[in-house]
Amino acid sequence: MPEATQYNSKVAHTIEPASSGRAKCRSCDQPIAKGELRLGERQPNAFGDGEMTLWFHLPCGAFSRPEPFLEAQSAAAAGAQIEPLATAARFGNRLYLVNARFTSPQTPETTFTGVAVPI
Repeated sequence: MPEATQYNSKVAHTIEPASSGRAKCRSCDQPIAKGELRLGERQPNAFGDGEMTLWFHLPCGAFSRPEPFLEAQSAAAAGAQIEPLATAARFGNRLYLVNARFTSPQTPETTFTGVAVPI
């Protein structure tokens, strides 16, 4: 029996603008508009040789595929535009709230309360 080969992607996951409006998000099944930034997750082609790309809206990809999202985000040129989604991908389905007042001066003795809210 032949040994199973380990899958190594030749093309990394990507974040890029949609070239057309034909692709559907694999998470929410809604169309991805032309020009909208999208996450492309590379996987082995289940129907033959090579690879295939699964497309996601950025918010859908951040929540449903956090590991590929973070990998693609680190190499993306979109920068600050997708940083809030990267934070969501890192912390999953929780939103962290802090009772900070940014107009008040803070000292090393200032205390804050953080709360994790499931979303």
